[in-house]
Amino acid sequence: MILYVMRHGQAEPQAESDRLRALTPEGVREVRRIASAFQELDGGVSAVYCSPYDRTRQTAEILCQALPGAHAQPQAAKALASGADAGKALRWVLQEIQTDALLVSHVPLVGELTSLLVAGDMQTPFSFQPATIVALDMDVPGPGTAELLWTHHPGDW
Repeated sequence: MILYVMRHGQAEPQAESDRLRALTPEGVREVRRIASAFQELDGGVSAVYCSPYDRTRQTAEILCQALPGAHAQPQAAKALASGADAGKALRWVLQEIQTDALLVSHVPLVGELTSLLVAGDMQTPFSFQPATIVALDMDVPGPGTAELLWTHHPGDW
C-alpha cells in the first residue's frame, strides 16, 4: 500500500477562526503545481482524506480534480484535524485505510504521523513546508513499517 501524506498549501494568516482559514492565491498555485506533478509521478489513489478545516479541504479538492481514480470529493476525517493526536491518527489510519490513499492535514500532525510510520516514534518528526507531500510504501501498515519513497515540495517542480 502506498500512503501519501501532504500538508495543506499556504493559508491565510488569520480568519474568523482557525478552522475557516483559506488557501492564499499562492497556496492555490502551490497545490496545483503539486497536483500536476503528482499526477505524472503516480496519480493512482483510491481515496483522499482531509482534515475538516477549510485549507485542507481546498487542498484536497484541487488534488481530486487532478487525480484519476480518486473520489470526486475528499472525505473529512476528524483524526486529521489541526491539533489532533498523532497516535490517534495512526490508529485511525490502521483501522480505516486499506488501499492507496492520500491524507491532507496540518503540522505538526503530518510530520509526527510520517515519523511514526517510518521510524516508529516521533522523536524526529519529518519537516513539512506548505504543500509538501511524501510517499510511503507499506506492506503491512504499522509503526516503523513504512519506507519513505520520496518527498516533494512545491519548489521542486
